[in-house]
Amino acid sequence: MNTSVFTVGSVTLAVKARKLLARAGIRSRLVKTDAAKTAHGCQYGIEFSTPDFYGVSAELRKNGISYEVYREG
Repeated sequence: MNTSVFTVGSVTLAVKARKLLARAGIRSRLVKTDAAKTAHGCQYGIEFSTPDFYGVSAELRKNGISYEVYREG
């Protein structure tokens, strides 16, 4: 399965985002990103199926959660 990750900075926001997405019917899981691969050091984020990218983005924006797209590699 192809997955994407949005970083949200704190574990508290990641948990909130996961719960919001679950209520919207979008499956996701919490992840901790590699500090060397982000502009802000170690961050938490949510991993989800790439086809849900725009739905996840819309749901987070609607609920005031800012995020950055995490790029591996």
